[in-house]
Amino acid sequence: MTTNSTEQMLELWETRAHTWRATSEVVAVGAELFNRPMVDGVREFLRAPPRRWLDVASGTGEPAATILTDYPQLDSLVVSDFAPTMCAALRDRFAGYPQVAVETIDMMAIAPMPPVDVITCRFGIMFVPDARAALVGLGEVLAADGVLCLMVWDSLAQNDFFRVFIAAAEESGLVALIDSVQKSAFSCAGEGLLAAELPDTLELLADRACVFHPSVGDDNPIWEIQGQMMLGFPSDDPRWAAFAAALPRVRE
Repeated sequence: MTTNSTEQMLELWETRAHTWRATSEVVAVGAELFNRPMVDGVREFLRAPPRRWLDVASGTGEPAATILTDYPQLDSLVVSDFAPTMCAALRDRFAGYPQVAVETIDMMAIAPMPPVDVITCRFGIMFVPDARAALVGLGEVLAADGVLCLMVWDSLAQNDFFRVFIAAAEESGLVALIDSVQKSAFSCAGEGLLAAELPDTLELLADRACVFHPSVGDDNPIWEIQGQMMLGFPSDDPRWAAFAAALPRVRE
């Protein structure tokens, strides 16, 4: 269970939505690195070709873009987020796909819908106030033989990428700005923590580690975008200079 309320998390993502939208094309270039293990993992456990798919906490549309590439025959792909500004970006991105419906969905209060064959959630489950309650709701709209695939970060102790960010924020006096992100995200990050939240109505089929080694620095454009997301202001903000200057020191 996280330490943040639904209202706090909605405010957090609404204030950061402008960064997601402005940088979505850059993020999409590297998104396949994370999308591919999810979509391939789903395929392993499918008993029949899926017709209806739900992606929750889609942000700007990941992994929905990969899903459409791999499963063009879908009757329906519901792409969702609980932040209205995020949903506006999703509608723009998938305007040309008749099988895609964009909906505003709060995982803590999922409305009844026809059963879906697959549910995916890339990282978003880490930010709900009560992961177990959200999983119960997801299970209620999952078909009897359906597949639920979730991806979370590793624990902070094993996550060099975010440990560098947090250290730089501390050194530059900005750590309070990422406090709610950190407390929420890492409460169910790490091996086995999310599996422990599964209700009895869901059966654990696999719990696997995917190892990535993203760099923090000028050779990886994602680091700047992620920094803007965590801090909540763009890189042209005067405070960014202090944060960027601290990065090389804390990486040493």
